[in-house]
Amino acid sequence: MSIDSKQLRCFVEVATLGSMNKAAARLNISQSTLSRRMSQLEYEFNAPLFVRSSVGVELTTEGRRLFSKAIALENELLNLRNIAHDANAPIANNTLTFGMVPSANHMLLQRLLVMLASGMPDTMLRITEASHHLLDKELINETIDFALKSDTTIDPRLNFRTIWQDGLLLVAPKGLITTDLLVLQSLPFIVPTSDEGFKAILEKALRRLALKPKKLIEVTPSPSAKQLIKKGGGYSILPFSSIAEELEPTSNLFDFRLIHGTGINVGIAWRKGEAISDKADKISGYITDIIADIATKYPKGYITLDPP
Repeated sequence: MSIDSKQLRCFVEVATLGSMNKAAARLNISQSTLSRRMSQLEYEFNAPLFVRSSVGVELTTEGRRLFSKAIALENELLNLRNIAHDANAPIANNTLTFGMVPSANHMLLQRLLVMLASGMPDTMLRITEASHHLLDKELINETIDFALKSDTTIDPRLNFRTIWQDGLLLVAPKGLITTDLLVLQSLPFIVPTSDEGFKAILEKALRRLALKPKKLIEVTPSPSAKQLIKKGGGYSILPFSSIAEELEPTSNLFDFRLIHGTGINVGIAWRKGEAISDKADKISGYITDIIADIATKYPKGYITLDPP
């Protein structure tokens, strides 16, 4: 694979601005040159990174994954250049290492990085994507400074502050969520987690729906579970943030229904005995603003800011 820093810089600009025209203008290159570099990048990754339309471009799932890594790599390259120019300069202590679960990463990252670029330009953010359980371990081992995760598993050595509550949605192959949900029981129930706390919440949600799955299949992470559902291989219960990008009223990918009275709290976790840093607190505020905006676009219960 041959990828250079120019391609990454172009990719980050297109992803941030959501427009080839605007990105080309900011980079001071022609649109044809920019398009060629993005096509080469997609060829190297053997995957589409953008969904192009008449109003701009949006990142695909593969594009969002690359976006977080590209930002981190750009910052690393900038630090290396600075060190090379001044060998006696002290290593900067403005790096903040932040852990996120994949579902929150997909929903928030692009907008969050745009806010960080303007509001905290001197802070280098390193983002680690991992499961709730692994994020707990990384916090305790001090390999990350703080994390955005759910409270389904919280080590007693950690603090947790809720930002929002994800509603839970029943998700099934297209055409199978009807007034009679028992038709779903002919399919396996896909357990999208290895987290025992989340599994207990799923059991409660299934009882609320009066569903008793005859077969269980554990499939993680949630994107893999979604792919299996799309292919008709089962049904599941997923938190809002893991499925937000597909929740269009005209979606033909699968059926979904909000399960009232259930949800998962998501928020900031950090080590006990330490005050949450000013930078982490500021990032928490950015996330709160993004969630407040997202909440206005969906029916009540899908996502709830400041849950009781």
